[in-house]
Amino acid sequence: ISMGLITGGLFPLAMLLLHTSYRRADRRSHLAFGALGDREQRLQQQFAETDLIYRTSPIGLCFLDPELRFVRINDVLATINGLSVDEHIGRQLRDVLPQIADRLEPLYRRVIETGESTLDIEVARPMGNEPGVIRHYLASYYPVFAPDGQVLGVSTVVQDMTERKRAEQQLRRSEDRFQN
Repeated sequence: ISMGLITGGLFPLAMLLLHTSYRRADRRSHLAFGALGDREQRLQQQFAETDLIYRTSPIGLCFLDPELRFVRINDVLATINGLSVDEHIGRQLRDVLPQIADRLEPLYRRVIETGESTLDIEVARPMGNEPGVIRHYLASYYPVFAPDGQVLGVSTVVQDMTERKRAEQQLRRSEDRFQN
């Protein structure tokens, strides 16, 4: 290569083209990283919001994967089940709630297979720490979908209705006494 080509000819032109190409690539990667950063920030915000809901909700919440393993559960539902949150995570529904698994598993499987919610199912169960006491719950089961439409699992909402059921029973007894 002659010095003329390096100092005044093709070399500066090649360097200019290379520099311009790098700047464009850098701008594209910066935009891509910026978009990735924005996406990551949105995901962190969504996680923080979900975490807040799980921590502060007065109702029971959980998420089970397609193999019916607990992925996430809040303290309210863990307490209802008589175990800690950590004692649920990674365990199958049948292992955590053997006494009602035969009733619950078909509900979860139907949601996973059909991709349709099952709403307002009443569940009555004895409490392990309160012998002879039956608690009443209203549960709804919602499929959670991946972007490709595959069911990732089931999100569950459980509301304690025991006091409402007791009030309804007392009202019926009162009405029966009044009518007789």
